[in-house]
Amino acid sequence: MWVLFLTAIIPMVGGTFLITKYFQTNQKLAAFFLALIIGLTFFAFSFVGGLMDGRASSWQQIFWFATVAGIIGFVVPVIFVPIYSIVSHTINNMQSK
Repeated sequence: MWVLFLTAIIPMVGGTFLITKYFQTNQKLAAFFLALIIGLTFFAFSFVGGLMDGRASSWQQIFWFATVAGIIGFVVPVIFVPIYSIVSHTINNMQSK
């Protein structure tokens, strides 16, 4: 159980700290790297979970599921963060008028 906990916590906390420290001025690049950290965390978490699961039949199956989870974990923030930003900006502009 601790392995799963550390697999998720170390990249998310350490990666977010490093991103905010070194890419604070360039927000677009920071958002991309944060999405990358989320995707890598999804990959690592799925991979370790697959290794712990006794139902996984082969390394290919474990790696395939982990890769798909990592790609989804990367693509979802890349798509939805700009959409949220646009909607939030539009709502704030409507309320200020």
